[in-house]
Amino acid sequence: MNIPYGFDAERPHWDNDPWVNLKTINEFMEDQQPIPSELARWLGEAIRHSCGDPNEFMKRLGLKHGRGRPHHRHSPDAWAEWGERIWQLEQTIGREAALASAAQEYANMHGEEPVRATLQGWRTTYENARAAK
Repeated sequence: MNIPYGFDAERPHWDNDPWVNLKTINEFMEDQQPIPSELARWLGEAIRHSCGDPNEFMKRLGLKHGRGRPHHRHSPDAWAEWGERIWQLEQTIGREAALASAAQEYANMHGEEPVRATLQGWRTTYENARAAK
């Protein structure tokens, strides 16, 4: 399994607001300097996965959200932090209890409980990354 955008522990631009990233790219272009690899990869993945659809491109950049439930912007590293937490809890209390416990912990910290599928995705991504080491 490929982890979205690759895994790099030193992602200096990853937590930035999308507009900050775009303004930074613009500054590098105005100075005729190469765009840092993390920003280039962020922009390139949005272009590649949007398949020419402007709405999808805006969504991939984080500038527009899809229909349905209001979007909650989780940290890009949430899969690592919360996936590991769920995995650790599973070792003692089992998967179902671990998911419920992590959801409550997340809600206590962020004021909103993530949907179950998000928690499961974080756990799976973490487990796959752990297995790939």
